[in-house]
Amino acid sequence: MKGWKTGNPQLKVRFISGAEDPCRLSDKDFDKAVERMRQAGYKDVRAISYPGMRHEILNESGKAQVWADVLGFCEETAKA
Repeated sequence: MKGWKTGNPQLKVRFISGAEDPCRLSDKDFDKAVERMRQAGYKDVRAISYPGMRHEILNESGKAQVWADVLGFCEETAKA
């Protein structure tokens, strides 16, 4: 993408969001942000959207799954 400099294309990037988070505007905008990172040259970009959650996904009733996913990402990244 014009104007973007991908300093470390091997950097693992994760987008996590509550599906009902008003800050993500729409599913289309969320997906567009993910795709822009790929277009910028990052090789491993993934997204997780948590149904029924809003903005504070680390504090909501389903937070155990969110924390497990974050921990899994950290463990995966540490092995790389």
